Amino acid sequence: GVNAVWFPVLLSSVTPWTGDLDYSEKWELRLATLQKMAEKLARYDLKLFLYLNEPRCLPAEIAARHPDWIGPHHADGSGMRAVCINNDEVAARLRKGVADLCRAVPGIGGFFTITMSENLTHCLSRMQHGECARCDALPDPSQNIVKVLQAIHGGMQDAKSPARLIAWNWAWQKPWDMQVVENLPPEVEIMCVSETELETDCCGIKGKIIDYSIAHPGPGPLAPRLWKRAGELGHKIIMDTVHNLISLYGEDKMKDIKKVSICGNPIQLSMFENIEVRDLAFAGKNKLKTLGVVAPDRSAHISTAGKIGIPGLNVETEVLIPPAIRHEIGADALAMIMKSHMLEKDQTCMVTDYGTNAEMGLYHEGELYSGSAAAGPAMEGQSIKYGVLASPGAISDVEIAEDGLWDNIVLDDRLNPVVMHKVDPITGRDVKVLDYKIKGITGTGTVSAVAMGLKSGAITLPHILNDEHRLKFAQGVYFTEEDVQEAGKAMGAIRAGHHTLMKEVGISDEDVRVMYMAGASGTYVDPVKAQYCGMIPRVLDEVYQLGNTSLMMAHDLLKDVEMLDNMQSVANSISANHIMFAGNKIFEDMYVLELAYWTEGMPMESFNMMMEMQGYGTFPDIVPPKKVVRIVKSDIPEIGNGLHTMEQVGIMLEGRFDGCTGCKKCERGCPEKALTVLDGPTINVRSDLCLGTACQACELNCPEKVYQFAALKAKY
Repeated sequence: GVNAVWFPVLLSSVTPWTGDLDYSEKWELRLATLQKMAEKLARYDLKLFLYLNEPRCLPAEIAARHPDWIGPHHADGSGMRAVCINNDEVAARLRKGVADLCRAVPGIGGFFTITMSENLTHCLSRMQHGECARCDALPDPSQNIVKVLQAIHGGMQDAKSPARLIAWNWAWQKPWDMQVVENLPPEVEIMCVSETELETDCCGIKGKIIDYSIAHPGPGPLAPRLWKRAGELGHKIIMDTVHNLISLYGEDKMKDIKKVSICGNPIQLSMFENIEVRDLAFAGKNKLKTLGVVAPDRSAHISTAGKIGIPGLNVETEVLIPPAIRHEIGADALAMIMKSHMLEKDQTCMVTDYGTNAEMGLYHEGELYSGSAAAGPAMEGQSIKYGVLASPGAISDVEIAEDGLWDNIVLDDRLNPVVMHKVDPITGRDVKVLDYKIKGITGTGTVSAVAMGLKSGAITLPHILNDEHRLKFAQGVYFTEEDVQEAGKAMGAIRAGHHTLMKEVGISDEDVRVMYMAGASGTYVDPVKAQYCGMIPRVLDEVYQLGNTSLMMAHDLLKDVEMLDNMQSVANSISANHIMFAGNKIFEDMYVLELAYWTEGMPMESFNMMMEMQGYGTFPDIVPPKKVVRIVKSDIPEIGNGLHTMEQVGIMLEGRFDGCTGCKKCERGCPEKALTVLDGPTINVRSDLCLGTACQACELNCPEKVYQFAALKAKY
């Protein structure tokens, strides 16, 4: 759909950045119109993007007032003169003009720029030499382009604008286009003309595309060079992180390491190896062919640290890379299947990794079938009002006690679950058991809250039955109807996936006897409550909670290199039985019913009736599992000689905001303790801890209302 509108604007028409008020006559009127436009678009959740082509050439009478600014004449003989961006005053004024515009219209969603050829702007925008002493000595326009974009970006930063800056590479040329990319601020995005310089052959007539072509979308030879460089920069960040992790073993011992193993999903492993990833974004072969994308071989193999680029290790150190099955099912799913040992069972079994992308497998009569459902982040405590990652002070479970109150089970400093409060979820009456600060609710706590709400009648979908429409927990933490729906959509996707596999194979709930639950949520969630929410089949004999099977598989690879061949063998057997839920009629029908159940309150009786009408049978009554076994104590078990963890994995985000008093309410209100207020005041946010746009408690807690989460910038 449409999420933004772009609008061309001449900067001097909305702010007198040159200082010539007569040249910018009626700029206030145009600026007011721009403000109204942004506000109107915002009411429809649309962003306003402005197209800038600056610093735009000046007419002769205005140029005469600024003799130090001017550059080459316009080729049309009009007397218009280019504006030299290598003049410090021009760069400073352009920066201030952008800042003034951003402050006046805070609703601007972004700018996109053309810096060559479109109009006469900086001295080399049309490759003209001979009229500017500063620019004539330059070998190419790359320095000018970088300075223009730096000025615009600097103005956005000065105004603390959260807007995006997109630099279009139209008319950039090789080899100097790479110099532009290398020297831009990291926040600037590059938009490429895919088909530039693509060679064509039409009925024997050969040609080359200069600008655009609908018939030949490309890519040509120019754009992939820039894409490749962007991938290399991302790969460097990954390699630095891998180095930091391995160095926990000891910086002085890294040269002694002979072998490294990895396990993850296809995109993770592809980025680790710095190989093609676009084939993972498109399922259609025609689309890939049109784009000229050749899918790499993702079979199991042994590479080296030198080839992959892991710093600190010997170049010949072996790196074991497990296989992928399809673009959505990778080595992580293989690990889950193999570590469960479900393939050794005589019974019909099912396994699921309960994460954002819920990979699942069904083993029946000697055949393994796989699928993957996009469950979303609710199972990890995100997109939930008070959702947090598992950490001290987080509610991880709730139980209905004999007195009718709900035991709020909270993780203590050692991450042990302890009853801290007893609360009436309808009235909020709170009986403190232990004095401990509670900050939110985890993904497993979310499952528990929904299950207990449905069981007790506090939740009658899609509503919570009190005046505030909230389930109340200890110390002001609560669960909203929106949270119920977010969680329900995730649970519904998982149940729809399970039943799609069952129906494709021709079995029902009663036929699945054993369930394996993987991942952090799968390890810690109460299986009986998960069953009540539809996350595991309704009739089971046994449930096993497995932990982090990817880590276990990586460990197994190091112990026995032949495990690579075993994984490839299993991958080959699954590939023929992988069911794509995207476009699958059964999944589509089932998920529509799940949405009606969770978000519209369709009764389960109607759910069953609709399933029966569509030929999918009905849900049996719930029969709790006879046996529940948690195989590991924690989702990340200690394997080998102990476990070392890297405290900081991501990058640091930084922000400075006009009007910030340094009161630190944002810091105190951060549920994940990801934020620190330093002198200045400067805000630092750890990306590996921050819940991102699913939370934004920092912005909500700012008493001055100057904090803008979207304005935080990556600090490299």
